[in-house]
Amino acid sequence: MSSLLSALLLFAPCQVDLADAQSAPEAPVAQAEVTPVVPVKSDPKAVAFLRQLAQDQFQSEQRRLVDGFQLQVYLRDRGENPREVGFTLDYRQRDGESIGLRIDDPERGRVDKGFDGRDYWLKEAEGERQLLNGHEFAKDRESIDEALDLCQDLLLILDVAQMESRSRSLQWLQGIGGEEPTPSVLSGELRRADGKWVPFRLEVAHLEQGLLPTRLDFGKPASTLENVPKDPEALPFQRFELKAWKTFDGRNVPQIVDILDSHQPEAFPVRSLEIHDFQCQTRWAPVQKAKTD
Repeated sequence: MSSLLSALLLFAPCQVDLADAQSAPEAPVAQAEVTPVVPVKSDPKAVAFLRQLAQDQFQSEQRRLVDGFQLQVYLRDRGENPREVGFTLDYRQRDGESIGLRIDDPERGRVDKGFDGRDYWLKEAEGERQLLNGHEFAKDRESIDEALDLCQDLLLILDVAQMESRSRSLQWLQGIGGEEPTPSVLSGELRRADGKWVPFRLEVAHLEQGLLPTRLDFGKPASTLENVPKDPEALPFQRFELKAWKTFDGRNVPQIVDILDSHQPEAFPVRSLEIHDFQCQTRWAPVQKAKTD
């Protein structure tokens, strides 16, 4: 996701030079041999801990499962081209996955871009809706697909209960209280949108609103050792720092999400999301009790 938000906010069609597109493909890169990971059974205490997290995020005996949301987001991008921009993100899973992004550009006016479950599309100001078909719009479609992946990750943060159905090999390490408390840690593997399983690590702390996540890591930090083979299919390391939790319509949501591409303590966020409004589309779901027996 290192270039994700920068890419998805390029609302003008990203047309490709067909001469370049028809050039000879690059030679394939030799892939390192990787030993497959055999999943282990989840620790029942880890499952119970995850269910307690879900209860503290949305305290109701009739919990609703989030399958769509609309966010008013302010983005601070600290990458190669630093900038700040506000936009609306509208994501739905019901009746087929869809997404819409809207930005009010001072020069071009309102611009919308997205996927409606069948077609990729773009609409500028008062213009006609344009379908992003054809090879020349490949970058637009790729950026929208990456935005869909981001929304699926955000969905786990906005509705922690969904992590149970998408995870395996769960393990739990209880935190230590006192004057210098350490967070509890939930770890395991998570199924991504493409069906691949990736390692994750979730840090949890007792905040004013209850037991809530403060950090979510995907993938493993790259080894700095020269003799350690790299997995070409591995997901690049991603870290979400979750801050300033606020209650929106009975659900606790982080108002600030810092995104990092390094696990080093001195690392700075490559971009930050500020959530100013949150509306969710929900459906009823059975409550999973946090029992250890």
